[in-house]
Amino acid sequence: MDLSIVIVNYNVKYFLHQLIRSLLASVTDYRFEIIVIDNDSSDDSVAYLNEQSYAETITIVANETNVGFSKANNQGISCANGRYILLLNPDTLVQEDTLQKAISYIDQDGQIGALGVKMIDGSSQYLPESKRGFPSPWVSFCRIFGLADLFPRSRVFNSYYLGHLDEEEIQDIDVLTGAFLLVRREVVNKIGGLDEAFFMYGEDIDFSYRIKQAGYDVVYYPHTSIIHFKGESTNKDSIRYVRNFYGAMQIFSRKHFSGPRAGVSTAILALAIQLKAGMTNLRRWTSRLIFPIADAAIIFGILFLFSHLWATYYYENSGYYHSAPLLRNILTYIASWLIAMLLHGAYDRPYRRVGAVRGAFTGWLIVIAVYGFFPELYRSSRALVFLGGGLVVFGLILLRVLHRRLFRRETAKVGAIAVVGSQSEMMRLTPIIANVANRRLVGRIHPLMDGDNQESLGALSELDQIVRYHDISELIFCLNDISSQEIMRWMTQLGPRISYKMAPQESMSIVGSKSKNEPGIQHTFRVRFNIEEHHLRRDKRLVDVFATVLIVLFSPLLALIGNHWGRLLRNCGKVIAGKRTWVGYHGLNEDQILPHLRESVLPTINSAQLTNNTSVADADFFYARDYRPWNDIERIFASLTNLDNK
Repeated sequence: MDLSIVIVNYNVKYFLHQLIRSLLASVTDYRFEIIVIDNDSSDDSVAYLNEQSYAETITIVANETNVGFSKANNQGISCANGRYILLLNPDTLVQEDTLQKAISYIDQDGQIGALGVKMIDGSSQYLPESKRGFPSPWVSFCRIFGLADLFPRSRVFNSYYLGHLDEEEIQDIDVLTGAFLLVRREVVNKIGGLDEAFFMYGEDIDFSYRIKQAGYDVVYYPHTSIIHFKGESTNKDSIRYVRNFYGAMQIFSRKHFSGPRAGVSTAILALAIQLKAGMTNLRRWTSRLIFPIADAAIIFGILFLFSHLWATYYYENSGYYHSAPLLRNILTYIASWLIAMLLHGAYDRPYRRVGAVRGAFTGWLIVIAVYGFFPELYRSSRALVFLGGGLVVFGLILLRVLHRRLFRRETAKVGAIAVVGSQSEMMRLTPIIANVANRRLVGRIHPLMDGDNQESLGALSELDQIVRYHDISELIFCLNDISSQEIMRWMTQLGPRISYKMAPQESMSIVGSKSKNEPGIQHTFRVRFNIEEHHLRRDKRLVDVFATVLIVLFSPLLALIGNHWGRLLRNCGKVIAGKRTWVGYHGLNEDQILPHLRESVLPTINSAQLTNNTSVADADFFYARDYRPWNDIERIFASLTNLDNK
């Protein structure tokens, strides 16, 4: 056996399926085996692989717990029979000649211990982690504090990504990425496998370092390339990622540095963890609060300015309004407006103006109602409520209009979608595209360079012109009809202005990614459930809370009509605490087909309503698919004698 390919999978079964298909399509003289280590995926990856009839083609090891990237790779290495071992990420796609070229080159020089190839992301951008330097204290400092980004081509400031080295030339480097790491078996026998002290990050740096220490070369080979979609679910802006990544760097520093060098490196990394975590928290809260703060400022500014102008020019007395009651009223109005905006989804992402418009008008109505409940002493002015409120509504809507114009990245006009593949593949993918895309599907491009078909937009050789003519912003390549090598060539030629997706053969899925900084996207053909919508889940929670308040108030009466008072109040406590919901599935949805809901007090439908044509599963399905808050309200009122269910 020439090559053993070890792939560690965790919850990216569609990316993995796509990768295996590309490996099996490789054109090579070398014999290879594929070993998949599944780290207790929750997306049924193992069952999915077995459904694809891979059992005779690959070896699958299913872990019952997530043992980490290093340990899982070592499990694969222990099963390997090849004279070379390739550690390969599941969210990659290899060209047909990648294995042939990589092994042929490393075979020529016994001094080469490990080899990596050029990587691009899902938008065709070069990935700088294809070649890296060791994270010395100075290199770590430059990367952590942004000097590497400021001077990307500098040998001094960007040694981490070796920015001064030509990415199109073969280079002797320090560190390869674990996404594609081809290593000799004899090297692994000599230095051992990956260090299992590294759970998820840093293991490739440590492994490369030990290869170099053993006297072997580590080579970057750009004459073939792969796509690295970044399919992992980790958010690189999260505190968890910051702590895990820089924590791994600390492990590396303590292991390989000594004396003052180790102390400096550890101090820099510890400082980086605190700074990055602080900045991540600040950025997260700032992004969440920026609109509410801006709305509050607009409401306060408009009402305060209007009250001053109205007092000056209408009452001809600038001190007509007493400052304390006026301030109290304005703060009350601000709270009313913000609550109305929140309930109408004005702060949900992606931002939608319709929620803001509804929230602004609803807030105005609430303010008018609140004004009527104020004692006479605190009623500042009807003009402030009616006229000033109208100006507030205008100001809140104007803020959204300006935001849309200033930040067009979120609301920019998007182009159309086209499929590069055969007519049969086009028909297979159409329902998936219709299910997930909000763009127009203009048709397909014939997968042959000289293809001529009246049912297509044109041949593959005309792809550039077709993209421009039809204003196409997304291309879906069918891997059954076009080679990986041809796909990467077109991605490089068209550049990042186009979004690229891949459709694996015989799979009802489309996978891809937008950039190297974002996790991969997996689209499959499935039903859209209303209960998954963020604003409807929030509304369901509000129904639970308000219903609980009313149930507690009327609990003596509810006890008289048949509810056990103690169990009723216990249910109210669990619902308020978020442990239960008033209305939900009959069971616990253990098969996870439906979106998750808390354990319920009341099922979606009572047993008397079940018919031969409506099962419990059907009732739960339709509840999740067609959910509206009114469904819960009706169900609660219809079951006033059963609110004490255990």
